[in-house]
Amino acid sequence: MKRIAILAATGLLAACGEPATEEAVVAEEQVVEAEPALVHAGSYEGTNAEGEAWSSVLASDGTYQDMMGGEVTESGTWTEAGERVCFTPIEGEAVADGEYCYTAGEMAPDGTMDVTNEVGETMTVTKIT
Repeated sequence: MKRIAILAATGLLAACGEPATEEAVVAEEQVVEAEPALVHAGSYEGTNAEGEAWSSVLASDGTYQDMMGGEVTESGTWTEAGERVCFTPIEGEAVADGEYCYTAGEMAPDGTMDVTNEVGETMTVTKIT
């Protein structure tokens, strides 16, 4: 009789241990890593080489839109890897050129930063938001 009681108790303990293990597995499966925030998302403005004002919105969903004179001049998707920001146009004159990238410098207290393209040309942009 003692043997049956010990076996029964062992069975109960083993059964009690299983749900905790299953719960731990379920809890592990529910852990979802959040996407890192895009550091360079926001609105920017500047002037091109001809002195014309432009603005650009880099949305947190990975899309962007460039405007000049109130008209959209380019739109597409953008990505970042560290200080490197790359654009893939899907609308505008630059579509034929494909992806292009800039290396962003440090943001100054006044919201300006220098960005350098792949051929070494640097321009200053101002982050608005």
